[in-house]
Amino acid sequence: MAMINPYIEIIRNMPKVELHAHLGGSIRLETLNELMNAKGLKGMDFTVNKERTEGSDSARMAKCFEIFDAIYKVTDGLPVIERVTKEVILDYSSENTAYLELRTSLKKFGDNTESDYLDTVLKAIKETNEGLPDDKKVPTTVLVSINRGRTLADAETAVKIAIAYKDKGVSGVDFSGNCYKGEWNTFLPLLKQAREAGLRISIHAGEKDDPAELSSMIDFVPDRIGHFVFSDEESEQRVRELKIPIEMCITSNLITSNWHPAEHHISKWMSHPISINTDDRGVFAVTLSSEYQLAHATFDLSIEQLLNISEQSLKHSFLGEDEKELILKTKFNTFRDKLKASQSKQEK
Repeated sequence: MAMINPYIEIIRNMPKVELHAHLGGSIRLETLNELMNAKGLKGMDFTVNKERTEGSDSARMAKCFEIFDAIYKVTDGLPVIERVTKEVILDYSSENTAYLELRTSLKKFGDNTESDYLDTVLKAIKETNEGLPDDKKVPTTVLVSINRGRTLADAETAVKIAIAYKDKGVSGVDFSGNCYKGEWNTFLPLLKQAREAGLRISIHAGEKDDPAELSSMIDFVPDRIGHFVFSDEESEQRVRELKIPIEMCITSNLITSNWHPAEHHISKWMSHPISINTDDRGVFAVTLSSEYQLAHATFDLSIEQLLNISEQSLKHSFLGEDEKELILKTKFNTFRDKLKASQSKQEK
């Protein structure tokens, strides 16, 4: 009979914080296939396979964005957006997520505006949490995405709406999209505008080998950076000196960069503020728990180390300080007390 790793259940029950999750890419596989079948489209295999990991970095990235494009095509109305959002909250609730930041590009559907889209997402989050027991609720805020693959006008609309919804469910702005499209400097003034309005900023940085772009991104000193896969000694030193937290997305990076898990750069950032995230739990067939389990198994991290990473993630989240303190008391302190009690019982 196979031995069950006790860490798996502990990690699943441990309060975890997700700071880098894209709404569209977090769609359930069964939901995506159902929506595609309804449109007469071929369903997708979301398993991590050879086709998804072969080729150059740009080719692997392009393959992932083919999947994102398919998701975009079938999430074509507010009822679908509502459904996907509710399912995402339930999925995070099932694995004891203490706090979630959900990022999304805004869309227009017919007569429905981008504000209608955001209202739908925020309402779905609220309604889903209202239907959950107190210990299963997932405090969630939204990051409005500036998609570098879309137009400047789209970005201007996104920032305008994000500012209008500040403290109404929106906690920040995300700069993302296909890193091989759009110019960083084109969108920089809008990111500065969002910051001046009091919004926090997270940017996808170092997704491609472009030292000049990366240097300019670090010059901006965002509140957090995502991925940071391609870097050099100078950029790493500056990120350390500026203490910019890094959103680590292990499986996502393994697939798009064709690495072995042990090669992931998280290992050299353990003394720096980091978080462990899924990126796109549907696209990469992962859960937040499985990402923590992967970090534990690959880098021999203890439960205490994982718990510290999760707690530290909350501290550099975009949530208000009072809300952070409440989660630390009700989720993290409670879990630590239960874990200590369990360990004491086993030692007797």
